[in-house]
Amino acid sequence: MSARLIFPFAAAALLAACQSGSPAASAATTTALPTEGSHWRLVSGLDGKLPPTLDITLEFGADGRIGGNGGCNRYNAVMTLSNDRLEISPVAATKRACMGEGGGLEAQYFSALSQVTGLSLDGNALRLGLEDGGELRFAPASGKVDDD
Repeated sequence: MSARLIFPFAAAALLAACQSGSPAASAATTTALPTEGSHWRLVSGLDGKLPPTLDITLEFGADGRIGGNGGCNRYNAVMTLSNDRLEISPVAATKRACMGEGGGLEAQYFSALSQVTGLSLDGNALRLGLEDGGELRFAPASGKVDDD
């Protein structure tokens, strides 16, 4: 069975998996999963306030591939469902030097991606639940996230 056929089934299983797990992932209402080609920007979830000039993005590609901009470098990884748990492979990123606050936040973001256990959509916010109960919250790249 090709990976293109497996991913929709994994996405359906992921919906069920989002109902349990970390409090952040289970607290959100899951309506549908992001579609291939959707683009999101991080609005909260890292220590400290995100500078408005720092653009951390998440894009969903084919066959479970994700990628985007970590604030300084482009990155990619693979999202899989294993034993009812969402996992993101180690991030592969370009190696452009990033000075100041952006480099530290990018490192935090890449580290947080390795801790993702669940994914949900709540209104127009995308939430990635983390092992420690925290979450990464994203808005559509072309819009603004609704406040809780």
